[in-house]
Amino acid sequence: MSEDPVQNGAGAPDIPLDRPMMYHWSVVLENSLYSAFILFFIFMLPLITTENPDTRLFLLLPAVYIGSVAVAAVMLFWRWRRTTVTFREKDILIVRDTIFKRDQRIPYSKIASINVNRGVINRIIGTSKLMFNINSSVNAIVPEATVTLKADLADKVRHELSRKIYGSNLDANTEDNVIPSVVSISNKDIVLHALLSQPTAAALIGVFFLGISIMEAYFITTGGGTNITLIIALFMFVSSTIIPMLVQLFHYYNYKIYRIKDTVYIKCGMIRLYNTSFKVNKINAVRIKSPLLARMMGKYFLEAEVVGLGASEGGNSNETSPLICPLKDRKTIDAVMSQVIPEFVYDRHPVKQPGAAANTIYTRAAIWSSVTIAALFISIYEAVELDFISSNLAIVLYVLSASLTAVFFTHGAFSRRIVEMDTGEKHFSFLWGVVDRVITTVAYDKVQIVRIKDGPLTRPYGLAKCRVKLLTAVGGAPVVSGYFMTEDLEVIPETVLARIEDGSYDYRAYL
Repeated sequence: MSEDPVQNGAGAPDIPLDRPMMYHWSVVLENSLYSAFILFFIFMLPLITTENPDTRLFLLLPAVYIGSVAVAAVMLFWRWRRTTVTFREKDILIVRDTIFKRDQRIPYSKIASINVNRGVINRIIGTSKLMFNINSSVNAIVPEATVTLKADLADKVRHELSRKIYGSNLDANTEDNVIPSVVSISNKDIVLHALLSQPTAAALIGVFFLGISIMEAYFITTGGGTNITLIIALFMFVSSTIIPMLVQLFHYYNYKIYRIKDTVYIKCGMIRLYNTSFKVNKINAVRIKSPLLARMMGKYFLEAEVVGLGASEGGNSNETSPLICPLKDRKTIDAVMSQVIPEFVYDRHPVKQPGAAANTIYTRAAIWSSVTIAALFISIYEAVELDFISSNLAIVLYVLSASLTAVFFTHGAFSRRIVEMDTGEKHFSFLWGVVDRVITTVAYDKVQIVRIKDGPLTRPYGLAKCRVKLLTAVGGAPVVSGYFMTEDLEVIPETVLARIEDGSYDYRAYL
């Protein structure tokens, strides 16, 4: 290296950003703890779970475990000492001079967002993780680079880079303490959001397994039932209902959102702190969601799909679709859209699915109900034979399975009247869902692929379905329409091509 790297420690804010600097030493501690956790499952868990293990294992496995952790820590320390980051005039340079050398350059012009992530260790030691995400399908979820620095130095870096990339002249302290949130969100709102924003299917699954738990507990007290069924049911209830609620609560606690020029800023978090920013032109789509219980209370929430946003090292889906507004009434949702993302507000004139769609919808309902009920009956029978569930519980499950026919046809009837689409001048939108409803608004210029599909159930009626994939949205679900006339759906690809031909679409605006 041409210059000796400077240590990232006391007096960090005075370090010139154009000189190579080392990551904060806490990355060694954090990665060592993570390695110790993984190695524990490899070496120590078999020792704990094995009945009457060989005495030699009590001596061998702990020694191997401690030695492996020590080796991992030494290697991580060596890698830390040989890695530097330099925030140059036009790009970020990350150099790793180890056995496997790394020379990575990230131009500021390609950065889609700069996010701050502070976990428990970061908050205790006083550090921050800066996560740099680029406008790339490869890194649409996982950050292109993660740099751990002293908290005050990280704030300085983020301020300087935000000034270069976004044109923001405000420092982190001003942003966090002076600029008010666009919408007033209390922590009670976040608790309500955590409880009611879950998909209805997940809530029903949770209720189902909770009911099984209660029934099995009752059967056990009366001399029937099995403990294993009770344990599995409780585990499924916690994993499908309780844990997702807690994740939402911890993630969005102390939520705040505001916009400066063409950049949106979001700050939230209870245990791990998140500080996210992205340009409006990186937004692929906007979704207004309303799960059943929330809609019954007149509540909706607003999300945006953002290109190159991955503030979670693990690729947390909360980060690729950041929350723009938690559960609020529709008037508040519309007001937030007008202030934060007015680019996606337009005068909608939606149309419902045509009458001919009923033929296709009810035929599909008959097919799905037959296949599903047959599969469930076979599964329940096998579970009884293998003694996984009691015969009393099996009778209840048979009755519930048979009732699915009515559920499928009722769903189809509501779908016929609810699902809609709209094509505007610069945007189009689909309303999808019966129990949980989603209005997705997309700009034509964000469309990457449009597939209009028909088949034996739709072709006789001139119907089709449309699947739209958006710009560099790897891992994201496509935007799907209901059953509409083929010529109505073809307006979408035709408009996209027309905007390219007449020069309305400018790809440079999205780089």
